Amino acid sequence: MPRGDDRQFTRALAEAAVANDYVIDSQDMHEFAAHQLREYKQQYEALEARRVAITGPMNIALRNVNALFKPVMDRLDEASRTLRSRMLDWTRKEQQRIAEENAARERAARATREALEARAREAAQQGKHEEAHALTQGAAVMSAPVVPLKVAAVAGVSTRTNWTAECTDLAALVAYVAEHPEYLNLLQANQQALTALAKAQKTALAIPGVRAFDRGSVAIRK
Repeated sequence: MPRGDDRQFTRALAEAAVANDYVIDSQDMHEFAAHQLREYKQQYEALEARRVAITGPMNIALRNVNALFKPVMDRLDEASRTLRSRMLDWTRKEQQRIAEENAARERAARATREALEARAREAAQQGKHEEAHALTQGAAVMSAPVVPLKVAAVAGVSTRTNWTAECTDLAALVAYVAEHPEYLNLLQANQQALTALAKAQKTALAIPGVRAFDRGSVAIRK
């Protein structure tokens, strides 16, 4: 809270409280309000000059401190990103290699399983029921072991999944959302572009779902 014994603060707060009591219902009141706005601006600029006189040296000191540490800390961040990227690249390659090896083992196991099943059918056809049963049992338990990725554990460092998504075809996304409005939150209007269109076209702007209007503004000059 502002200091209660500061005359500049006290005057500014008292002046600001007047705004709530203004009722602009005539040319005179409009003119009074305009004069009050100029007074607000002058007081604001005076307070800002006083604030900057205090914070200016502090900001300079802060910038100097940041300039001292930033190059070294940025280099550490860059080095960290480099190692993270290379660790993830290795992890992906290892996952692919292990997945391919697991798939190869599964194909071999499936081939063995199918061969045992074929032999079981042949034995059954020949009346060798015990042999057929044993072969069937062997085929049922024939499977390849799934080997997981093993990464050396280091305290405080771990690799985990981190799924994300990116838009690769905006037109396709828009078309999909048009058919599935429950995903409307995936799209966001470009307010900056809409404002530029409104300034250029004004009342001529006619785009479904868009309303152009004059918000108005009051400029204050010294």
